[in-house]
Amino acid sequence: MKKTHLALIVFVNLIFYLPIIFSSLKFYDDDFIIFTYINNNPYSPIITDPSAQYFLFLRPLSYFSFWIDYTLFSDNYIAIKLISLTFHIFFIAVTYFILFRISRKFNLFTDRKIILLMCLILSIHLDSLMWISIINYRTELLMILFYSLSLLYFLKYIDTFKKSFIILTSFFFLLSVLSKQTGLHLPLVFLVFILYEYHSNKTTYFRDKGLVYFFIFSAIIIFLSTILNLYFHENQVSIFENLLKKPFTIFSIFIHTVIPLYSNYIHSFFITNKIYAVILFIIAFSIIILFFFFLKKKYRIKNDKIFLALALFTIILIPRIFAIGSQRLNSIILVWICISFLFIEKLISNRALIYSALFILLLFGSISFYVRTNEIIASNNFKEENFAKLSKFIDSRSGSTLVLCSDTYDVVPYKYQYYTKHNFGKSDKLISIPILYELLLVNYDVSLYKKVFINC
Repeated sequence: MKKTHLALIVFVNLIFYLPIIFSSLKFYDDDFIIFTYINNNPYSPIITDPSAQYFLFLRPLSYFSFWIDYTLFSDNYIAIKLISLTFHIFFIAVTYFILFRISRKFNLFTDRKIILLMCLILSIHLDSLMWISIINYRTELLMILFYSLSLLYFLKYIDTFKKSFIILTSFFFLLSVLSKQTGLHLPLVFLVFILYEYHSNKTTYFRDKGLVYFFIFSAIIIFLSTILNLYFHENQVSIFENLLKKPFTIFSIFIHTVIPLYSNYIHSFFITNKIYAVILFIIAFSIIILFFFFLKKKYRIKNDKIFLALALFTIILIPRIFAIGSQRLNSIILVWICISFLFIEKLISNRALIYSALFILLLFGSISFYVRTNEIIASNNFKEENFAKLSKFIDSRSGSTLVLCSDTYDVVPYKYQYYTKHNFGKSDKLISIPILYELLLVNYDVSLYKKVFINC
């Protein structure tokens, strides 16, 4: 059955993603800048400039991945996206094994068909679509892949206490951090689990030196990553502001994650109606507290376990709270929603209800995938066609001063170089400045995009 499920996962992902890979836009805005860095330093697999955009200096593994792509495939975007698809399928397979192991570890005995359905829903989630259709989102994909592998080998370690498994846990945690720092909290998740096991079964894992060394190693990695982020990107990391504002966005983040098709509208609504975000946060927090009191009363759960559950909930949300505003991929939250569903499913005795809910989610996910891919293809075709026209217009006005209004003004010289010279670089013919830089809530609406584009 396991092999059949994995084969089905591969088949579904190929069916859904191959058409979008062959029909989507070649490169998106950030891609031009990333590959310009590489084109300017073709023999350097790492970036040495701490001020490089998109935190690339602190994400050397992601940069190395882009460097390999460019070295092997140049600007063959299809080959590059096929590599991303391979990483994605591997991530879904790892998630399948994680869900199975957690189900067995906590005696949930979840039907493997339920695990399969969750993995299929995760496969076609619109966040997954983003990291396959947009090359620069490879950073998120690599992070969550190695994050999941670290989690998987930790689960194997606590079952067997094999030192090789804790070494692999450490190794994949390091690779995750070197891809993107969003998964820095993972050792804290492991610590919560160890405390849970101690309070439940009086199991003391710290007698094993390998685990002690892992936490020492992890503490060093967390400390260094935090210091480097604050030092090199002080202007982009606002701890106080995020702690003050971001917790109130938790409910909107959850809606965005569960209903991603309308995520941009949801985000725009809460940006312009902050009071509703606060009200919904209070309501959601109250519901969570009442839910835990219900579990305590019905299942006689001790206070320390409730406290650990709330601590785990907070730890998992830390990366999202500290993420910069423009980052709206939630792969870590998606994985933990799948894990949480295993425990929720255990509380529901009606199997038909569980399967019906999963099939509805899968159907909605499929429709969302179809709608979003068509929107992306239509929008991308329009952008590519009109930027080609814009390039010809710029060439025809040689010697004139042009004012370009764009929500991505800094990318224009790089795109112009690619469209006119057919290589990656920054054109010295164009200098763009943010004369008008406003939030354009396009929401993948092509007609609105055309209106904004033409007015600019």
